[in-house]
Amino acid sequence: MPEKKYKMTNLSHLTDGELIELLKADNMDAFSAIRERYRKALLLHAFGQVNNEQEAQWLVNTCLVSFWNRRYDHVPEGFNISAYLHKCLKNAIFHYYKDLKRHNKTFPPCSTPPEVETGAESIPYEKAMAILDKTFALLPEKIRQVAVARYMGQTHKEIAIAFGISEKTSIRYIEATKKVFIDLLHKAP
Repeated sequence: MPEKKYKMTNLSHLTDGELIELLKADNMDAFSAIRERYRKALLLHAFGQVNNEQEAQWLVNTCLVSFWNRRYDHVPEGFNISAYLHKCLKNAIFHYYKDLKRHNKTFPPCSTPPEVETGAESIPYEKAMAILDKTFALLPEKIRQVAVARYMGQTHKEIAIAFGISEKTSIRYIEATKKVFIDLLHKAP
């Protein structure tokens, strides 16, 4: 029996919303169209932050895989794929530098750590991490545990189950953590 060849359909003309609907039906062509639409911009952004082509590709691929794995999640009307992927990449870059620091590795040559945007201004990564560490130290134990779990990427639902609290309580704890962080941020020189 002759082997069937898979022919990829060009879906690049479809809107993001249409591609998301196809993606939810496990359509790999839709995923490929999304990947091709946003990959170059994501790679440029990642490379500008890590100054290493292989690491940039790895970070972008991580975001794209995350997007594929979350394709069944509820997507609100007017969902912006570009904003989602860039936010995912920003978080991946942040964790990339955090892991470098934790393992006492040096930053890639000719690069500087990313700056953390805080509204109208940005602050150096090291300063943001110091403020985050201070924030965690000031929190009550239960709130600190929830904040660390959220920081490590757990959802509010996962946190609620793990700590035996409601999702609303998890959200309240994270909001309290943000308030402490912002207060410390404003007091920092």
